[in-house]
Amino acid sequence: VLLVVSIVDANSKKKIVDERSTGGLINAQGVHIQLVCCSWRMRPCALSLACVLVLSNLNSFFAFVRWEAFPRSNPKITRPRDFNHDDMYLPSRQYASWKKSSDDIDEMPESKRIRNRPKKRTYPKGRRSDGSFQRTPLRERTDRLSTPNKGGTQRGRYHVPTPQAFRDVEALHRPYEINRWMKDIYSAQTHKSSKNQMENPFKNWSSRDQINFVKLLQSKQAYESIHLFVQLGNPDVKVFTTAIFAWALSRGPYRRRALDLLHLMDQQKVEPTSLTIIALLGSLDGPSAVSELMKTMERRGITMTTEVFNSAIYAILRTPRGQSEVGNADFQVALNFFQKMKAKRIQPSSKTYHALLQVLAKTGKVDLAISLLRQWKTSPIEVIRSSDFVWVAAMHVCAQASDCDTVIQLAIEMQEMGCTPTLRHCSALLRTFSRAGDDKLALGTLQLMVGDVDSIQIGNAPELRLPRIAPDLVALNMVIKSCARAGNYEGASSIFQRMKAGEFLDPETFDPISPDLITFHSILQSCRDANLARDIVREMRFSRRNRFGAVPPTNVTYAHAINVCQKADTINLKLVDLLLGWAEDDGITPSVFMYASAIWASQKCGNCAKAQSYFTAMESAGCMPNAVAFDGLISALGEKGDFEEAVKLYERTRGLGNEVSPATMMRLASAIQSVSNPDEKEGFLRRVFGILSDKGHFIESGGPIFEALINLYGSQGRFDEALLTFDAILGPINGACLRSILLSCSTARPPRWMEAITILHTSDVVESASGPGKVDQVALSNAVIACSKADEFEEGLTLLNLYGDPQSSRNKSDSSISVAAFNSLIAACSRGNRPDLATSLFNEMSSTFGIQPDERTYRNAIMTCNRAEHKIRDDEKHGRDTGETHSFIAWWEVGLALFRRMKEEGLEPDVKAYSSVISACEAAGEWQRALGILEDLIEESIDREDDSLLSMYCFNSAISACEKGGAWVEALDLYERMVDIGSSIRPNFVTVSSLVLALDKAGQKELAQSKFEEGVKKRIIKPWRWTQNEADGSIYALDLHNFSAAMAKAAIRSCMDSYLFSGTSSILDDRVGEDLIIITGKGLHTRSTDDPILQQTTLSLLENEYGVSGAVKESNQGRVVVNVAKLKEFVTSL
Repeated sequence: VLLVVSIVDANSKKKIVDERSTGGLINAQGVHIQLVCCSWRMRPCALSLACVLVLSNLNSFFAFVRWEAFPRSNPKITRPRDFNHDDMYLPSRQYASWKKSSDDIDEMPESKRIRNRPKKRTYPKGRRSDGSFQRTPLRERTDRLSTPNKGGTQRGRYHVPTPQAFRDVEALHRPYEINRWMKDIYSAQTHKSSKNQMENPFKNWSSRDQINFVKLLQSKQAYESIHLFVQLGNPDVKVFTTAIFAWALSRGPYRRRALDLLHLMDQQKVEPTSLTIIALLGSLDGPSAVSELMKTMERRGITMTTEVFNSAIYAILRTPRGQSEVGNADFQVALNFFQKMKAKRIQPSSKTYHALLQVLAKTGKVDLAISLLRQWKTSPIEVIRSSDFVWVAAMHVCAQASDCDTVIQLAIEMQEMGCTPTLRHCSALLRTFSRAGDDKLALGTLQLMVGDVDSIQIGNAPELRLPRIAPDLVALNMVIKSCARAGNYEGASSIFQRMKAGEFLDPETFDPISPDLITFHSILQSCRDANLARDIVREMRFSRRNRFGAVPPTNVTYAHAINVCQKADTINLKLVDLLLGWAEDDGITPSVFMYASAIWASQKCGNCAKAQSYFTAMESAGCMPNAVAFDGLISALGEKGDFEEAVKLYERTRGLGNEVSPATMMRLASAIQSVSNPDEKEGFLRRVFGILSDKGHFIESGGPIFEALINLYGSQGRFDEALLTFDAILGPINGACLRSILLSCSTARPPRWMEAITILHTSDVVESASGPGKVDQVALSNAVIACSKADEFEEGLTLLNLYGDPQSSRNKSDSSISVAAFNSLIAACSRGNRPDLATSLFNEMSSTFGIQPDERTYRNAIMTCNRAEHKIRDDEKHGRDTGETHSFIAWWEVGLALFRRMKEEGLEPDVKAYSSVISACEAAGEWQRALGILEDLIEESIDREDDSLLSMYCFNSAISACEKGGAWVEALDLYERMVDIGSSIRPNFVTVSSLVLALDKAGQKELAQSKFEEGVKKRIIKPWRWTQNEADGSIYALDLHNFSAAMAKAAIRSCMDSYLFSGTSSILDDRVGEDLIIITGKGLHTRSTDDPILQQTTLSLLENEYGVSGAVKESNQGRVVVNVAKLKEFVTSL
C-alpha cells in the first residue's frame, strides 16, 4: 500500500522534500511536500505528518493524499537502487496520472490557484447516521467519489444523505443474508396487495446511487441481489453495465449468467452501449460464444470500437470449461475480428496486437506472430516504446514453438527501436530456451543479466546484448530447467550452489534468493546419478532444521528421485527401497507416481517379481494405480513372457478406463506373439482386441495389436478376416499396418492383387515415408509382390513407377523397395513372355533405385532369357511370326552375359542359374558353351568338395545341347559321368531320351538300343503298363506316350527282339497271349522331333524291319494293334 503526500513550494515551484521515508525533521512553511510510503508500518507516521502540515497553514501550501494498493508480485513494480522523482515506486500508468496532477498544480498561476482553492461552505440540510439533520461544513475535497461512505454520498458540491438500503446492506456480512433481505423486498413488491401498499425503496434513486449500490453488492459478493435490484429499480444503461461488470468479474455460475442481464435490458428497452459489450465479453469464454455475441451486436447496430474488439480477442483466449486449449480454429476467429477491424477502418491498438499474439502463444505459429509484429511496428515510435508488453507476447509465441533464433532476433529488434528489456522480456527469453532445452543460451542470458559478460553468441544464433537486470527466482528456475532438459547437471548444479550461497538478490526485497521446491525438483530432473539424487533428497530433509528457508521433500520430490534411479545406467533397487522408506519416515503420503517410477525401474532391470511387489504395495497404501503403473507392470510381464498375466492386467486396466502407452501395447503384442500355439495366440489377441477403447482403435494406441492380428490372419491365409481387422482401424494408417495387410494380400491363395492396389491407392500418407505420394516402400513392395504372383506384372510396374522412391530423392536412412519385389516382378515378366521388361527392370534396379541385385535376381533374369530363347526356337520351328521386337534378340547371349556378370560380382550361381544358362545355350544349339559351363560347375563342385552343386538338370540340358549339335560322343561321355557320380545324380527319363535321340541321329542304332535297354533294366524307363480294352478288361500294353521317335523305335525293337529271343513258347504267355497293343497316342504329348504323331513311325518300323503289319483301331486312333497270329507267324518264320 502506497501513501503519496506531495508538498511543493508555492513561490519557487520547486520540490523541497524528495525522500522515501519519514525519518528526520521536515521544516515545511509554504511548501508542497511529496512523500512516498512503501510499507504499512510507515502509514501512521506519514498520515500524521500530512495532517500536521495541512492544519498548520492551510493557505500557504496544498497537501494531496492518495492511497494506492498494488500486489507485490506485480511485474511492473520495480525498486531502483537510487530513488528519484522520475523513477518512483509506482506502475507507469498510476505514476503518469499522479505526475500529471502534480504538474498541473505546479503550472497553475498563484491567482488562479487561490481562486480555485476549496472554500469553507455549508451545505443544505443533510441527514446524520442517527436520522437527525444538520448543516455539515465541507472539510474534504469536493471530488465526486465513486463509492459511498458511511456519512453519505457526494454529488457535485452538495452532500446527499445515504439511503437506508446502504446502511442495511453494510450491517449484513454474509452474501446469503443480503440475498435473503433483497428477496424479501422483491417478494413484497411483486406480491403486494391493494390494502397494504409498500413503497419501492429503490424507486426514486438516481443513476449514481444505483451504480454505487451495485458496487456495494459486488463487494459483498451478493450477486443474486444484483439481479433482483435491477428488476426493482429504474436502471439505465450505466447501471446495467455496472451490474454486468460485477457478474463478469465474479467466480461461479453468475459469471456465465451475464447474458441474462442483457435479456433484461431488452425487456426494459434499454439499448446497450459499446461499454456494455465489453462487460459482456468479460463473461464469455471461447470463440463460439464470442462470435455469437459479436454477430448479435452488429445486427443491432451497436458501435464497435477498438476496445470492443480487444475484449473479444481476449475472450477468445480464455478456454471454456471442459474444452481443450486454444487451437488453430480459435486463432482463425481472432484473425477474423482483426480483419473486420481493418474493414471497418478501426485502428488497432497495441492491446489488439497483444491479444492476437497471446492467442498465437497457445499455438506456436511464429511466422504469423512475426507478420503481426511487422504490422504493429508501423505504429508511431512513441507507441512502440511505451508498449513493451507486445514484445513480451511475441516472445511467448517463440517460447511455445521453442524458436530460439527468432526470440533472440526479437530481443535485438526491440532494443534497436528504443525499448529497454525488462525482467519480463528476459523471463520470456529464458522460457524459450527452457522449452528448447538449450542450456548454453540460458546460461549465457543469465550471465548477461547479472553483468558477467557484455554479449553472447552461440552457434549460428545472432549476437545478444542485454542491460543488467537482476533475475528473480522464476528466471533462475527456468535456467535450471533448461539445463535439466539438456541433461547438463553441472550447469544446473552451479546455479543451484550460487543460489544457496546467496549470490542472487530478489529485485523487490533485496533479500537473497533461496532455492524453493521447484528448484530442487529441477535439479533432480537434471540428475542422472542415483546417488546424487539421494544426496539432494537428504539435503531437503535436513533443511527442516533451519528456522527460515526450509524446503522439506514432498511426494513429488521422491517421485523425481526414484525416476532418477529408473533412468540411471545401473539401476539400484536397494536405493529405491531406501527412498520409499524415507518417505514413510517423513510421514509423506505415498503417491502413485512414486510407485510407478519404482515399477518402471524394476522393469528396466528385468526384475518382474520386484515390479509385482511394488504394485502390491501401491494398492496396499491406498493408491489407485494409474496408466503409467499398469504400463510398467504389463511391460515387465511381457518381457518376461508371462503373456497370460499381462493380458489379465490389461483387461483390468481397461476396466478402470485407463489407456496403456503404445510402447506397452507393443510389448504386450510381442509377448502374445511368442505363443507357439496359433489358436492360443489368436485367442489372446482377440481378447485384447475386443476390449480396445475408441482411442485404442487408433494406430497411435492399438497399432501393435492390429499389426499382430493382421499378420496372424495373413500367415494362415485368412485374408477376409485380416481385411475386416484392417477396416476396424480408426484414423490414419501407419506403415506397419499397411505393410501387414498388403503382405496378407500377397500370401493369400489366390493373391488378392486387386485389393492390394485399392488399399495402396487409398492409403493415408505416411509422414515417415519418402518418395512420391509418401507411400511406405515396404508396403509398396508387398503390393508389387501380390501383383507379380497373380502375373499382373503391368500393374506392378505401374505401382513401381507411381510410388517408387528413386535413389536421387532418397536419404540414406529412408527405406526403399525390397529386392524381393524386383525379383518377383522380373519372374512375372518372364512368365508373361516379356523378357524385354524383365531385363529393363533388372538394369533399373541399380541405376534408378540404387538396389543391388542378389543371387535370386540374377537367376530370375537368366531364367527369363532361357524361356525367351526356347520360345523363339519353338516359333521358328512351327513357322510362327510373332512380330515382337525381342524375338530378334539372341537371348542365350544375354543369359550368358548375366551369368558371367553374376560371377564377376562375387555372387555364387545356384543350380537353377547353371541349368538355365545351359538350357539357353542348348536351345540355341551352342553345345560347346553348354559343355564349358557344365565343366565349370563340375570343377567348382570338386574344389568345394560339395556334390550338391551338381544337378541332373544341368547334365540333361548339356546332353540335349550335344544332341542338337550332333556331338553324340560328348553326350555319351556326360551320361557315363552321371552314372559314375552315383547317388547324388541319377539319370532320369529325360537323360536317357536325349542320349538315345543323340545316338539315333548319329546312326548308332545298336548303342542307342543298348542304352534304352539299360534304362529299362534300371527302371528309368517303364514302357509297359496296364490299361483297359473295349470290354473293360485289363490288358498289358506298350505305352509310347512322351516318347520321341528314337525312343519309340528303341521300345518297339526291344519288344520285338524279346519275342525272338524268347522263342515260340513266349507267345503262349499271359503277356503275349493276346494281341500286341502299342499306345502311340494322337501325338499331342509326344516329344518326336520328326513327326508329331508316332503312328507312322510305329507302323513303318514293324513293316520294314520285322515284316509285321499293324493296324490302327477304329475305336481308338491312338492305339496300334498287332494281331497275335501275326506275331506267332513272325516268330516261327525265323
